[in-house]
Amino acid sequence: MSQIEVSASIAINAFLEAIKDAAAEDPNFRARLVHALDLTVLYEGDEQFEGANPVRQAKRWSMEAFKRIWSSAKVGQIKAAIKAHGLATTTDMKGLNKAALIELLYRRAEEKSRNDGRI
Repeated sequence: MSQIEVSASIAINAFLEAIKDAAAEDPNFRARLVHALDLTVLYEGDEQFEGANPVRQAKRWSMEAFKRIWSSAKVGQIKAAIKAHGLATTTDMKGLNKAALIELLYRRAEEKSRNDGRI
């Protein structure tokens, strides 16, 4: 521990700045912080898919909203989300077009959410 004495506001600001920097560098950490707030946060561009948790999204969003949001993702981003959350294998995804991948993502995420006791 440092022997430097600072005011409480300086200490808190340094702490919050460290969290802000960590969230900017790590999309998964940022997503965890946003989830902890229990708010719907709208992102723009590719940022909305970094650290996205489709299982939580399937729990909170209607199928139509889920499909609308994910339709702006690139095929690689959809496949990455499917793999990252253990929702399907490469074989399961083989030959599927973007719309079918989004359907698979939603179906499996919603199912996992129910099986995890989240719904």
